[in-house]
Amino acid sequence: IAVRITIESEKTLTEEESRYIEKECKQITLQNYRLLFLTKYIVGLLEENKLRVVVLKGVSTAQYYPVPELRKSGDVDLLLLDTDKIGLVKQILLTNGFKIYEEQLANHHISFLSEEGISIEIHTMLAEPFDNGKINRYLDRMVKDKQLETDTIYAMELELPVLSKAYYAYELLLHMMQHFLRSGFGLKLLCDWVVFWQYPVEENEKSTYLRLLEESRVKGFSDLVTQTCVKYLGMPEEEVQWMNCTTEYPCEEFMKEVIEA
Repeated sequence: IAVRITIESEKTLTEEESRYIEKECKQITLQNYRLLFLTKYIVGLLEENKLRVVVLKGVSTAQYYPVPELRKSGDVDLLLLDTDKIGLVKQILLTNGFKIYEEQLANHHISFLSEEGISIEIHTMLAEPFDNGKINRYLDRMVKDKQLETDTIYAMELELPVLSKAYYAYELLLHMMQHFLRSGFGLKLLCDWVVFWQYPVEENEKSTYLRLLEESRVKGFSDLVTQTCVKYLGMPEEEVQWMNCTTEYPCEEFMKEVIEA
C-alpha cells in the first residue's frame, strides 16, 4: 500500500518532526487496514453461520473522518445481536484459529486473540454494566428484545453492518460515559463525537436518539459532551441545536479531566 501524507501546520516542522509524524501515520494506516480486513473476515465467518453482528467503534467510526485510515485504533469490537448464541460464536472462532483469553475481564463480552495478536471483543450488550441497575436492565432488554436498529456502511470500500445512526451515537456516548466514570478518556472520543455529528442525520434518527437519552436518563452527559465539543473542538453549534442543550454544564472542568486522562 502506497501512502502519501501531507502534513499541514501553522508552524514550520523540523525534518526530524516531519519524519516522525510520517512514520507514525504510515504505521497507523497499515494497522487500520489489518483491522479492517480482520473485521470483514470475522463478520463473514459469523454471517455464514446465520449469526447477526454489527461493528462497534474502530473502522466503523473512522469512516466519518476526512482520512479514515488515520484514526488510530487497536482492536476489533463486534456486538452480537443473537445474544443466546454466544457459545456458537466461541466455537466458530476457536475452530478458525483464534484463541480465547484465559482471563476474561468483563461480564458481557468475550475476548479473543488473532494469530497476529490483535484483540477481538464479542459484546452482548451496548456497554459493560454500570453501577446503576436500572440502566443495566434497560440496555440488556434493548438487545434481547431486538430493539436495536441496524444499517450498512462502506468503510474504506468494504461493506460492514453497523447500528443505525441514533443507536450508533448512543453507543458512542455510553462508551465515553463508562470510561469517564471509571478511568477517564482522551481526546479521540471527543473527536469521534465532533466528526460523527457533522454528517446529515434524518429527523427520525434525531427523535430516536433523544428518546434513548430520556429513557436511560443520560441526556445531561450528552449535553455536557456536546457543549464541550462546541466550545473547544469546533463543533458547529447550529448543527446540534436540535439536541436542546439548555442547561449550562462545567465544560472547562470536564475538558481538563479529559486532557489529564
